[in-house]
Amino acid sequence: MSPVHMITALLTAFLAIQGVPPAAQQGGTIAGILRNADGRPAVGARVAALARPESQLEAAAAADLSSIAATDEQGRYKLEDIPPGQYYIIAGRVDVPTYYPGTSQMSSGTVVKVAPGVALEGLDFAISDNSVRTEATDLYRVAVARSFVPIRVVAENGGKFPVCSQTGFVMLDFERSDGAVTSIPATATSGMIEYFVAANLTEYRVSMRNLPEGYVIKTITGDLAGTNYTSNHPENVMRRASAALDPLAAGSAIIFLSNRPAGPLTVTIGLAGEPVSNSGGARVTGRDRPGSREPIYLSGTAGTVFSDGTFEFRHVPPGRHTVASIDVPGRARGTTIVVGDRDIDNLTLTDVTTLPADIQTPTSPGATADRPAGATFAPVTLRVRVVEEKSKQPPPDGQVFINDRSGPAYPLDSDGRFAIRNLLPGTYNVEILMFGYTTVNQEITVGVEDMDVELTSRKLY
Repeated sequence: MSPVHMITALLTAFLAIQGVPPAAQQGGTIAGILRNADGRPAVGARVAALARPESQLEAAAAADLSSIAATDEQGRYKLEDIPPGQYYIIAGRVDVPTYYPGTSQMSSGTVVKVAPGVALEGLDFAISDNSVRTEATDLYRVAVARSFVPIRVVAENGGKFPVCSQTGFVMLDFERSDGAVTSIPATATSGMIEYFVAANLTEYRVSMRNLPEGYVIKTITGDLAGTNYTSNHPENVMRRASAALDPLAAGSAIIFLSNRPAGPLTVTIGLAGEPVSNSGGARVTGRDRPGSREPIYLSGTAGTVFSDGTFEFRHVPPGRHTVASIDVPGRARGTTIVVGDRDIDNLTLTDVTTLPADIQTPTSPGATADRPAGATFAPVTLRVRVVEEKSKQPPPDGQVFINDRSGPAYPLDSDGRFAIRNLLPGTYNVEILMFGYTTVNQEITVGVEDMDVELTSRKLY
């Protein structure tokens, strides 16, 4: 059996272990060529179709691979029987993949729509060096197996703990002694950990990624190595690292897990010292919808979200600010508030139609319109009319899409008008499709008052 065929067989077995269900209807096909960073064909590399996650938290928690293949000697790949839906095409290591068309960030990857029985070809891209599998990181060459480990993350003194910060979702990272990393969200109750089959114990460096400033791991307790083990000072007591894991970063821990841990692993996090000072601005706190743990932004700057759904921003300068939580389309929430030189507590977010396209772009505070600190602005309405540029007559019909079709859609009425209510200040991308007319693509910036706009199109025939 050739090496490529052997890899393909192993990939097929891995897909079966993952429990990927067979397509309920005829699937689609995606094909292309994968190259290395230097332009040479990437031979024997894994390529997979990753189902587009419903939320950012789901993206951090799991990978739903619907089809897997290995490239041949020319770097060609073919993903078959993909259920209809939207996918990212990834190549290389599962923990550090390259996303089509050649980026390491999911947010920059291109979403590919798969339709029943449709073959998509020519999806060529290059795999980054970080995604290339080696003997130390290749799941199919290292003798490893998987086991569920019950996990519980708690705050040092009870209560809430941070689950999302300015740098992203808080993740619990298990770095195995060979460098392979398993990442688990702090909100998870268990995680699938890979261990060495040939050893009774597997060594990991445990650390928390994206913790807010001042937070560290305080203790790790549980059945770590077949016996009840407690570490009160992991950065010192548990410094049993091998050369591959030294030096040990402050706030992380070295643990040894048995292949079948009997009890839950409890990770306690807390402040390393005194609370971080809030000098140089106000502190703004509030609560999103119950159970929400999605990222939240104030004037484009991310804040801290806690396990109980509350959020916090520090060092907020005076002025008008827009606050919004980043959730799946159709669940947008936010508000616009005036901040002064005093802290603001218990800010409440309300439902809005959709979020501005630039909601994650840092912006300077806006004018307050002489409103006092703590005052909020009601969402506004954008009213648009479309006319033919010469006749000034409206088209007979049309469809309006907001923010690259990720937001709501509206029909044009008989007078070429449509209105979008409950909008936050910011920039929105408006696309209008009309039969027999040129497509209108317009970027519209909305303020704190209702707005009327007239757009023009050209009749094609």
